[in-house]
Amino acid sequence: MRIPQLHVGNGTDLSSITVFPVWTSATPIRGLVTGTAAQVEVGELTDGPSVPWLELSNRGTRPALMLEGELLEGGWQSRALVRDVILAPHSRDRVAVACVEQGRWGGGGGHERRLRRATPLVQRALRVPEHERQSRVWSDVERYQSMAHSTTSSLVDQLGTLEVDHLVHHQPPPTLPGQSGVLIALGDQPLGLELFGSPAALTQHLPAILQAARMDAMMAVGPHAEPTPGRRARRMAARLELVDIFTGHEDAGLGVSMIAETPKLWVRGVATHDGRIAHLSALNITHPLLQLTS
Repeated sequence: MRIPQLHVGNGTDLSSITVFPVWTSATPIRGLVTGTAAQVEVGELTDGPSVPWLELSNRGTRPALMLEGELLEGGWQSRALVRDVILAPHSRDRVAVACVEQGRWGGGGGHERRLRRATPLVQRALRVPEHERQSRVWSDVERYQSMAHSTTSSLVDQLGTLEVDHLVHHQPPPTLPGQSGVLIALGDQPLGLELFGSPAALTQHLPAILQAARMDAMMAVGPHAEPTPGRRARRMAARLELVDIFTGHEDAGLGVSMIAETPKLWVRGVATHDGRIAHLSALNITHPLLQLTS
């Protein structure tokens, strides 16, 4: 499987990051909901809490897309989804998660969905082999403690601290007609590209994508990073178009999982059974920030 043709527009400098709009030649997917439009409830397992698992219940009448790295807040501890999944209508599924709050184990059974996302640094940790995944996630969350302390080492609390302290204060740039993707760069290098099955899906998730990237930028390059040249962003998109994507190796509910790893890009996502991309996330693992966990 190959990525559809991509077009990267002009970047917008948001002080600590550069944001590039992305368009694709693919036809938008209809009938798939995500973000606040998805009537998905999250809870601990019915037979008792387990760190690497949660239950998702789609109460709606349409399939619901949930993203890798979405933060599921509360419960016995806050977690992050390990991979993209498409939930069938009126269904309940057990899904793999990783803990992003090391210092708490106890509380209620329900979780909030506020559409916050794990940072690119933590998303990279979510993609390592299962036997080392949790320790890598905890280690990366700990890196933020010096600038956004949390008593329970919670990524959720750390993101909230930056919001309260007004370190994250820029409004996201408006999406442009037909735009269904975004490329984020920091420290004059592309960091990650996210592509959605429709412009509406991108609009749902763009604020959280930018918030998470800004947190990494504050840690790695400070608030006054140089803008990334457009040629570097377009070079990353061109590399992504050439990647061979392997499908169907992981549980993705109604969807088909997508995975690829090259010396420069780690790609994850989910497609429909007719081969259309519902969501794809590509990380530039040669970026200095992501090399911190090599």
